[in-house]
Amino acid sequence: MKRTTDMLDDYDDEEEEEKESGELLQYQYKMATEVAVQWTWHLSLEREIASVILRSLKKKKLHEELQKKKDDVEKELKEQLEKRKKNWSN
Repeated sequence: MKRTTDMLDDYDDEEEEEKESGELLQYQYKMATEVAVQWTWHLSLEREIASVILRSLKKKKLHEELQKKKDDVEKELKEQLEKRKKNWSN
């Protein structure tokens, strides 16, 4: 009789361990999912920040290129004006 009781106790212990193990796995899965969601959000935010910085740099580069072209055109116009002044004075 004692042997049967011991077997039932062992079975109950195994059942309890399986239940605790299942709960632990569920908790670990939940935590892993939350971490994955947070990392996904974090990476998405980083990508958006990088995109904004890149657009800003492109605008700055475009502005610099336009400013250089403007300066070149102004310089050329001044040179042409000086040439015309010289031609008119002769």
